[in-house]
Amino acid sequence: MKEIAPQRQLAYTTVSTVLDRLHKKGLVKRSTVLGQGGVKYIYSYATPADTRANLVQRTLNSLIAAFGPSVVPAIYDSLEEISKKETTDLKRKVSKAQR
Repeated sequence: MKEIAPQRQLAYTTVSTVLDRLHKKGLVKRSTVLGQGGVKYIYSYATPADTRANLVQRTLNSLIAAFGPSVVPAIYDSLEEISKKETTDLKRKVSKAQR
């Protein structure tokens, strides 16, 4: 993991705010540890798979918020363009989520 080494002094609150926003967007991972003085956060890179999944979920949420349930049939129609393996994986994930 790299530490931030700026040319100029950055305010702690600025760095904290940016890292918190990146965490909420799923672009960095955050773990909590108890340290001297209270709770501290340790940030690390999110995996590419986690980043993609988070981006897709946020995009779907935005589409549904903008267009309502009418966007769902359009999404299903686009499933015809994916491979059989991707279809099988998707069915497995849907089945798992429904349990």
